[in-house]
Amino acid sequence: MSSWLQGAVCTSPNTCTGLSYPSNAGISGVATGAQSLAQALDGTDGRIVYSYSEGGSVATYYLQKYAGNTGQPAPGQVAFIMVANPNSAKGGAIPALYLGAPTPTDSGYTIVEVSREYDGLSDFPTDPSNLLAVANAIAGIGVLHPDYSKVDLYSSDNLVARDGSTTYVVAPTQNLPLLQPLRQLGLNQLADQLNAPLKKAVDAGYDRSSYHSMTQADVDDIQAVITGDGSPSSGSDGSASRTALAAP
Repeated sequence: MSSWLQGAVCTSPNTCTGLSYPSNAGISGVATGAQSLAQALDGTDGRIVYSYSEGGSVATYYLQKYAGNTGQPAPGQVAFIMVANPNSAKGGAIPALYLGAPTPTDSGYTIVEVSREYDGLSDFPTDPSNLLAVANAIAGIGVLHPDYSKVDLYSSDNLVARDGSTTYVVAPTQNLPLLQPLRQLGLNQLADQLNAPLKKAVDAGYDRSSYHSMTQADVDDIQAVITGDGSPSSGSDGSASRTALAAP
């Protein structure tokens, strides 16, 4: 995870510390991870919970069960950066398929969620009756979800939406994951010819009306979270330590 988002979160002087939990163990593993996270955050200040994939489910469970409890940091003392969050209220496959609750947007905690466009776990179609969009999102789980290292968190091409204290960032994907098998067969020209018309049909399955292109104000807000200059507050050494949550 240190290389995710081009290293934006874990680059010096920031430090990332891993938090172990039983991944791929269903709700019991998520619950155990949330309890471990609560123990790691107990009595701390100026930290960021940095999660990827199933780690987003752990962070969501923490926000639902532990945030605000005695000893746990207040909203101004900890923030969350969630990468490829399957519980996302905007695009998470878990709430979209009614398999669990979405990450709360009314907790008061600063949350930045980052998804690659068409990552089926964190950017599931708004309209599941658009079967082409669903098929493309499923393909995106294998093609896009495993690698966020090249995502530019501050690109002006990103789409941004806000809901409460949550900022959603969608990094654009030029080539449809659904056409990746053609590219693997060396049929790049055919894939390129099909990409534009199919992309138009796929995009009809998404409602992006609440999004806007990333502005400098958006960049400044996100950088303030990462550097500790905004929310959460800086640690005593002027930088914020990060608790990393990852899932294979």
